[in-house]
Amino acid sequence: MASNSKSENSVKKNDTKTTKYYIATNNTLMNEIKELLTDQEIISKKLIEENKDDYILELIFPEEITLKEIKIKFLLVISKDYPSKEPEIYCLTVFSHPHLCDGRNLINNIINGDWKNKKLPLETLINKIPNFIIKHNELIKEDNTINTGKYILKKKYKINFIKELPIFFHLILNSNQILTISDLSLCFYDLDKNNVGSCILSSYIDIKDIIEINSKPNQSMIIIKYKNKKTKTIDIITPNYESIQGILNEKMKIYQKKIGKLPDIDIVKVEKEIEDKEKELNKEESNSDKVSNLMSLYQKAVEYYSAINDQKFAIFTGKIHKLLENSQLDNTSPSIENKNNKKNEAIINEKENNKVEDRNFKKDEMIKENNNKINNNDNKKDTNKDIKSNNIKEEKKNKNKILEKNDNKSDIKEQNLNNDKEKKEIDNVANDIKKDKDQPSIKLKIGEEDLKTLDVGDEEEEEEGE
Repeated sequence: MASNSKSENSVKKNDTKTTKYYIATNNTLMNEIKELLTDQEIISKKLIEENKDDYILELIFPEEITLKEIKIKFLLVISKDYPSKEPEIYCLTVFSHPHLCDGRNLINNIINGDWKNKKLPLETLINKIPNFIIKHNELIKEDNTINTGKYILKKKYKINFIKELPIFFHLILNSNQILTISDLSLCFYDLDKNNVGSCILSSYIDIKDIIEINSKPNQSMIIIKYKNKKTKTIDIITPNYESIQGILNEKMKIYQKKIGKLPDIDIVKVEKEIEDKEKELNKEESNSDKVSNLMSLYQKAVEYYSAINDQKFAIFTGKIHKLLENSQLDNTSPSIENKNNKKNEAIINEKENNKVEDRNFKKDEMIKENNNKINNNDNKKDTNKDIKSNNIKEEKKNKNKILEKNDNKSDIKEQNLNNDKEKKEIDNVANDIKKDKDQPSIKLKIGEEDLKTLDVGDEEEEEEGE
């Protein structure tokens, strides 16, 4: 901090490019601020407002010292009671999630402690901001860091300041209130009747504590139940109740799903850029640079919506496919320098190849299965044929056996009949013989003359002659 020994004479501050002068005063705080403004550093500093209560400085931190691809803007509000009263530091640029640029005072997080125990010089305080940006960016990879910063109840804010924050802003005319919705909180500001253009932060609700949201269309009312020791309700009467309810539901998904890690992406800004880039491509001929930029934006959208488990990621994945196809048709193969884009394209191609290989594999398996079924059926047919043939042979064999048995029986029967017949004949002959024996025998006396007259055969005659 500048000392009181500085005189009111002109003090010269040397610079390699230009020479600047300022008038030293008895106001030590103003002298310190002027010293800050004349320092030739890469941090841009500008006094944008001075009033009876405080000084407001704009601080812009370039990419080189924040490790981000964008310049990050802060407002430093220095009370005229400084250093007794702690300064306030507000972020105006989206670089984290949940967004820090929603009206939270970040002073305690930047100095990593309580101001009463620190009371740092302004230059030291400003030089701590880049480390805070880097550290916070690392912390959001582990959790949502929802405890960063604090709201100051009963504090006066300029309406234009609140309105320019990258969050939802709504003026409720019938209740003279301003309602804002960020990733972290639902805030209510009362219009300051004594100061036109100002408002006072009257209350806020952490979105993670909201239990239920209902609406009454006939009354244009939203009913919000939230947990704060005991469950409380709040009624919001506004014609825009549908929009407010939809935004709150989207913000609640982040905490309801307990997804853990979230990418450092301002999705509202990304989608706006996507819309602009798509219009440019439709109006003009596409080139590799424009396609590459649009591909990078699509990838960010996919990354964000995948992290919060929102089905919108499928829409942007489809856009990536379509952009790749159109690029190939136009014979423009965009040189995607961003590693994420290359990785995304490779993943998509790999998935497609895997799908084709999976289909071919399934097709081969089906063919093999069908062939096995056919072979099994053929084998079954052959087996059945063999069984049938064997059955026929067996049946024939059995028939032959039966026939042979029948033939044998016939032969035996016939033989028995013949035997009976022969027996009968023998019996008859025996009977005849017995009869002959019982009859008296007759002796014939044949003379020579009788022999001559016997009729015999020629052979008998020859034998007789011999």
